Amino acid sequence: MLVDYKFIGEELRKARKSTGLSQEEVAFRANLTREYISQIENGKKHPSLEILFILQEVLNIPSYRLFTGKQSDNYYDLKLINILKNSEDLEKELFLKIIYLIKDTIDNFKV
Repeated sequence: MLVDYKFIGEELRKARKSTGLSQEEVAFRANLTREYISQIENGKKHPSLEILFILQEVLNIPSYRLFTGKQSDNYYDLKLINILKNSEDLEKELFLKIIYLIKDTIDNFKV
C-alpha cells in the first residue's frame, strides 16, 4: 500500500488549525519539535505509525481521517463545543438565541 504523506500532512494541518493549536503547541503536547511538525504537515517527513497515533490523539481526530480525509460524524458538534468552551456566558446566551432564530427560519422554509 502506497502512503500519501502529503495528504496526511494536509489533514494534520487542517485538524490543527480547526482546533486552534499552533505547531508549537502540538509539538509540545506530542513531545516533538515544531520543525518536525512543520515537515510532517508539508509532506517532507514520513512519520511512523506511532507518531501518527500520538498526533491524532493530540488533535482529537479519528485515525481514519489521516488516510481518508473523512470528518467524523460528529464533526460539527465538536466544532460547536470547541467554540462554546472558549466563550463567556453572555456569548453562549447570544449564540443560543441566534441558533434558535436560524433554526426557526430554516424550518419555516421547509414547509
